[in-house]
Amino acid sequence: MPRVIYINGPSSVGKSTLTRALQNALAETYLRIGIDQMIGMMPTKLNDWSDGTVRTAENRASGFCWNFEQLPDGSPAHHIMRGPEGVRIADLFHTVARTMLLAGYSIIIDDVALGGRDDIERWQKTVAEFPAIWVGLTAPLSVLEERERIRGDRALGSSGVQASLVHAGNFHYDCFFDTANVSLQQMVHIITTKISATPE
Repeated sequence: MPRVIYINGPSSVGKSTLTRALQNALAETYLRIGIDQMIGMMPTKLNDWSDGTVRTAENRASGFCWNFEQLPDGSPAHHIMRGPEGVRIADLFHTVARTMLLAGYSIIIDDVALGGRDDIERWQKTVAEFPAIWVGLTAPLSVLEERERIRGDRALGSSGVQASLVHAGNFHYDCFFDTANVSLQQMVHIITTKISATPE
């Protein structure tokens, strides 16, 4: 039976790196599906990734966009806003993942659960009949911000905002890692061991 590895964490926490390492370490073929891939299929005209703009329902993109906020200490923060097309794509993310499973493929879901526990529990319903491992990733804010600066392709302050949201609600993960203190090799070993111990 196809299996699921669900990985949730903020931007710049290391989800993509962990996903690639797991794909190469696991004997079975796992396909990766993430919201970034779904967004990448959209016409660019539907999204607006310019930063520093305060958004409202009137000036948000129909897909996805950054909403700027200045924190009390003066530092920038950017929240992701979804318009009607963004909502449809987020729903399609679930449909595509489930279709891959029904086609017989094991998958790794790379997610940024901005709704915290509610979003994760929705995923539990989407993949309910398939064996699943639930993985949460975190890192200190200073580490996320430094990685964000180095990447250069994320709005400054976005990872910190996401870090405050993605684990809200205290969902009980099978594995939870601080990627600043646990090595990639350790994470892969723990997850693959957990998979081996999980019945199909």
